[in-house]
Amino acid sequence: MTTIKHKRKWKWAVFILCCLGLLKGFRPSARSLLDYGVDHCNLSVDQMIHEVIPAICPALIFSLVILIMVTDVLNYKPVIVFGSICSIVTWMVTIWFYDGVQLARIRQWIHGISVAATEVAYFTYMYSITDRSDYKRVTAYCHSAVSLGQFLSGLSNQLLLTSYKILDLPQLNYLSLVASYGTLFFALLLPKVWGGSSVEHVERKVYNIPHQEMNPGTPLGGEMEELNAKKCQEGDSNSMLLNFTEKSLFQKLLQAPKQCRQNFLHAYSHTKILKWSLWYATAFGLFVQVDTYVPSSLWRLISSQTGQKKWSGAVHAAQALLSVALGLLLASVGNKVNWRKWGSLILAGGTLIQSGALFLMATTHDLYIAYGCFVLFTAVFQVLAILAKSMVAEFIRERSEGFILGLNGLAACIIYAALTLVISSRFGLRLGIRDQILFLSGYALVIGVGLFLLGIRNGMTEMV
Repeated sequence: MTTIKHKRKWKWAVFILCCLGLLKGFRPSARSLLDYGVDHCNLSVDQMIHEVIPAICPALIFSLVILIMVTDVLNYKPVIVFGSICSIVTWMVTIWFYDGVQLARIRQWIHGISVAATEVAYFTYMYSITDRSDYKRVTAYCHSAVSLGQFLSGLSNQLLLTSYKILDLPQLNYLSLVASYGTLFFALLLPKVWGGSSVEHVERKVYNIPHQEMNPGTPLGGEMEELNAKKCQEGDSNSMLLNFTEKSLFQKLLQAPKQCRQNFLHAYSHTKILKWSLWYATAFGLFVQVDTYVPSSLWRLISSQTGQKKWSGAVHAAQALLSVALGLLLASVGNKVNWRKWGSLILAGGTLIQSGALFLMATTHDLYIAYGCFVLFTAVFQVLAILAKSMVAEFIRERSEGFILGLNGLAACIIYAALTLVISSRFGLRLGIRDQILFLSGYALVIGVGLFLLGIRNGMTEMV
C-alpha cells in the first residue's frame, strides 16, 4: 500500500513539474530579443550581439557557483520558486525598463539567474522523488514538456507576430510575462521534497551518507544501492543518517561544502560519469552558443541577402515538436538499450551529425536549408542531453543530483563564455557569424572524433 501511495505521489509531482516545464518553455518573444532591442529600443545590432547578449555569461556562472552548493540542501523546490520569480522580473524589465545598453545588460543578468535556477533545480527535482529505474523516463517527460512549451511558443510567434500580425513584439512580451507567472503558480504547487526521515529513507532506499569517503572502485547503480542498504542496517550508519537529517537548515548549509567535496570525489572518480559529464558540458556549451547567435544573426543575414520570407517561429516550433517526439521515444526504449556498451558511439554519431549540420549552415545561402540544419542540430542535442543527464543521475549518489548536474551545467557555461570571448566578443576574434559557425563546426568535429575513437577502444576492450 505504501509503495502504491508513493508511486501516485511522484506521478502527481512529475505531472505538476511537466506543467511548470511547459510554461517555462513558453516564451513567444524570447527568440526575438535582438529584433526587439533593435527595432523597438533604439539599440544597434552590434550593441546587441557584442555587448548585451553576452552579458548573460557572468550571471550564469556566478549563480551556478552558489546554487549548486545549496540546491540539494534546500530540497530543490525553493530554488525552483526563486527561478520563477527571477523570470517574472526578467520580463518586467524587458517590457518596462529595456532602454539603453546598461538596462539591457541588467535584464540579461536577471535572466541568467533564472536560467541557472532552472538548470540546477528543475531538472534535478524529479530525481529526488523517483526511483533510479524511472530516471530515463521522467527525464524524457520533463524535457519533452519544456520542448512542448517551446513548440507552442514558436507557433505563437509565427502566427501572432509574423503570419497574421495580430500582435507586435512588445505585446508578445506580455504573453511571456503571463507564462512566467504560471511557472511560479505551479512551482508553489510542487510537493515539498521530504526532509529525510528514517522511515522514508528505508522505504525509498535513499541513503545519503555524508561522512563516508568513496573509493574509485565503489560499485555503482544497483550495486551502490545494495551496499548502502547493508550499511544502513548497521547501527552506526543509522545514527549518522538521523544525526544528519535532524540538523537545522543552518547546520546543513555549513556542512554543504564538505558534502559537495565528497560527492565530487565520488562522482568524478568514475570514468563513466566523467565521460557523460564531459560530453554534456562541451555539447551544452556549444548548443547555447548556436542557439544564441544563429536565430538572431545568421537568419537575419541570409534573409536580408536573399529576400526569402522568414519562418523563424515555425522553425522553432518544428524543432521543439521533433524534440518532443524523440524524447518520448527515448522514454519508451531507454531501458532496452545497453548504453554502457554503445553510449560512446551514439554520442559520437550525434556530435558528428551536429558538426555536419553546422558546416552546411555556415556555408549555405538558402534560408530554408539553414532552418533545416538548425532543427537537426537542436533535436540531436535535446535527445542526447536527456540521455546524458539520466545516465549521470543513475550513477551518482542520490540527493547529490543538484550539485553534480549543476556542476556539469557550470562547466558548460564556462565553455560557452570561453567560446563567446574567443569568437564573438569585442575582446576576442570578433568573427562574422558564418566564421563563428564554421569554428563551432570544427569544435564539434573534434569532440565527435574523440568519442568515436573512445567507443572503438571500448568495443575492442570488451572483445578481448
